[in-house]
Amino acid sequence: MDHFKIIYRTQAQAYDELIQAEDFEGNLERELSKLVSFENKRILDLGTGTGRIPLLFHHKAKSIIGLDFYRAMLQRNRSHSSTATKPWFLVQGDMLYLPMADDSVEITIAAWAVGHLRSWYLTDWEKRIDSIVKEMDRVTVNGGYLIVIETMGTGCQSPAPPTSELADYYQRLAKLWYFRKIIIRTDYVFENLTKAVQKTKFFFGDELSDRIRENHWTTVPEWTGIWWKQV
Repeated sequence: MDHFKIIYRTQAQAYDELIQAEDFEGNLERELSKLVSFENKRILDLGTGTGRIPLLFHHKAKSIIGLDFYRAMLQRNRSHSSTATKPWFLVQGDMLYLPMADDSVEITIAAWAVGHLRSWYLTDWEKRIDSIVKEMDRVTVNGGYLIVIETMGTGCQSPAPPTSELADYYQRLAKLWYFRKIIIRTDYVFENLTKAVQKTKFFFGDELSDRIRENHWTTVPEWTGIWWKQV
C-alpha cells in the first residue's frame, strides 16, 4: 500500500501533531484571506484530513463541510470540531463524486489532497484530476472561488515542485484550467532538534530527517503553492 495511504488510515494522530507545528507564522490564513473573503461564506474542504482548513476559518464562515476518504482522519477532525465554538460538518466521501448539489458553496478548497492522484494513478491521472476540478466547479456558485493548495517543497531553500510528476500536474492546473498561483512559506517550528526529527520522519522519511540533523533545524523550511480561480 502507498506510504501516504497507510498514514491516512493508521496514523491520524501523528499527522495531526505534525500539521500543528506547520505554518507557525500564519501565512496560509493571511494569504488566503487576501485572495477571497471567508466571512459568512459556505465552504467545502476536500481532503479535509484532521481539520487544518476548518480550524483556520470556522469562526468566519457561515458553514464548512469537510470531506475526506479516510475514517481515521475524520475521527481526529471530529475531535477538533466538537470543541470548536462553531463546529463544522464532516462527510466521508470521494472527491471524484461529491455528494452535494450544484451551486452549494461559495468557496471550494482542496488542500494537499489532489496531488496524490498524480502518483496513485499513473495511466489516467489527467482524467481523474480533471474530474475533481469539474466537480469543484459544479458545486461552487457562479462568482465563487476554487482553491487548490499543494506542496512546493519541504526542507529546501527555494520553491519548486518536489517531483517532475507534480510539476506536470501543477502545469495542468495553470494551462488547462487557468488557475493563478502564489507561493508562500509555511515553515514548521519545533521545540528542539530531537522533536523536529521525531515529528517529521514518519511522513517525510529519512532524507528530510538527515537534512534536519545536518542543518540543526528546529525551524524546518517549507514552501506551499496556492492555485485559485473565480468561476
